[in-house]
Amino acid sequence: MACKHGLRVAGWDRRTTARSGYRFRQKLRKRVGEILGWIQTVGGWRWGRDRGRPRAEAWGDFAVAAYNVLRMARLSLAAAGLNARGERASAAAG
Repeated sequence: MACKHGLRVAGWDRRTTARSGYRFRQKLRKRVGEILGWIQTVGGWRWGRDRGRPRAEAWGDFAVAAYNVLRMARLSLAAAGLNARGERASAAAG
């Protein structure tokens, strides 16, 4: 559950939010939310309920595979020191 600063909620205090594990889980949760958001909007998963379960599952697998291909491409570019356009990172800054 997200913590809103300045809002008093019973059970949510510094004992929970000050721990490093809480911050780690919030970052992980944000990352998972971004992935699911991409799959819903770009991958077309939002319309899964209209297709029937087998077709929706297949489309979901396809969307996740497409996301992974894009992620691997970005990682390989970053490892080579290139940005998303294929330019050297130092040349893009100048």
